[in-house]
Amino acid sequence: MFNPSFIMSITMTASVFFAMINVERWDLHVESKTCFAIISGIIAFAIGGVWCSYRLNSIRARIEFNSVKHYFPYQINGYILFILSSIMLVLCYFSLNELYELSVLLGNDAGYAHMISVVRPAIEEHKIVLSRWMNYRHLLAQSITYFYLYIIIYNAIFTGFKRNQLLMLIPVCFYIPFIILTTGRMALMIMIIYCVVTIGVLYPKKYGQSIKVRLKLLGILSMAGLFFTIVFLLLGFFTGKVIGENRTPFIIFSHYAGLSIPALDALLNKSIIVSNYIGSNTMLGIYRIANGLGMHLPEVQIFLPFTQFNHIDTNVYTAMGRYICDFGYIGMMMVMWILGVLYTSLYTLVMSNKVRPFLIILYATYSFPLFLSSIDERFFLDILGTSLIYTIIISLILYQLLLSENTFNLYKGVCKASGNKNKTP
Repeated sequence: MFNPSFIMSITMTASVFFAMINVERWDLHVESKTCFAIISGIIAFAIGGVWCSYRLNSIRARIEFNSVKHYFPYQINGYILFILSSIMLVLCYFSLNELYELSVLLGNDAGYAHMISVVRPAIEEHKIVLSRWMNYRHLLAQSITYFYLYIIIYNAIFTGFKRNQLLMLIPVCFYIPFIILTTGRMALMIMIIYCVVTIGVLYPKKYGQSIKVRLKLLGILSMAGLFFTIVFLLLGFFTGKVIGENRTPFIIFSHYAGLSIPALDALLNKSIIVSNYIGSNTMLGIYRIANGLGMHLPEVQIFLPFTQFNHIDTNVYTAMGRYICDFGYIGMMMVMWILGVLYTSLYTLVMSNKVRPFLIILYATYSFPLFLSSIDERFFLDILGTSLIYTIIISLILYQLLLSENTFNLYKGVCKASGNKNKTP
């Protein structure tokens, strides 16, 4: 159900749906060449996935799908929980002060409550950039949160959730301010995608892949979408994008979910100015590394120029829009093929192997570009760079602290109690 090609197709279909029901409201239109670009991109991604599946058939045949027969819950280490939660609080304090001081420099005189509504427009207009330390602190807090979310989801699925495990929600609660301090709502969307993918991977490993299981996963996905929509609208109060007479919840959601493909059509009907620098709209991390080495390359445009429709505008053009601007049509299809191979490889290893916490967490953490490809490009912008290295290092440390030691201790206890070698996660 969470096959990368399926996710890519469903998200694009959903975007087309929201665009179609607002055609008259915003005077939208999509020409045939835009449809061709989207379809060819999806097909290239799917072909990459099919090719990868074919090449990995021999591996899949040697690995039992559900090879774990005995499951044991991860226990709470109170000392580690306290230390990591305290670290998150300290990091949050520094990030909050940094953002507030920045808002004051931009003219905020209304206190903490209005700092995001002051900073966000300046970021979108390329007047300021948040410091790398803001990003580092958020990355560490996110990694801690994701590991505890994995433990919560794993225990709930395999052994049943116990009330004492609510303590593991403390880091999740402490992560909420970090989401707000990003000044946007992307971090919230990524966290929900992480939870959905983790459930989608672990649930079939316990209960199989029957129609009933798939329907339950579809229900979970629907509830996650409803929860995200509610919180998404609530976070709008921090950025000044509140519900009003001309901004109903449906219009707000349609704005974000349905305007990217019509915007892509408008982009393709313009004379696209091709930069002399390869990847100047996508390869953010690589350009930052190069500039750090003294190469003096131009900054990658995180926020693209706005396209105006009837009483509404947008500056997102799907992932394919950035690829076409940077690499042309053929280059776009090549990039989509490579992504299809990469994500299908990870998906096959995750779903075909026994429960491997580190691999599952890594896959769930970096699945969000699949879900957001119908809106904007996120793989090169958010993943390909030094942040990937930092995330892997932090994740390896957290794995040793939270999962590896737990597993070893539980394994010893079970073996002593039962006298046989039961398998653990």
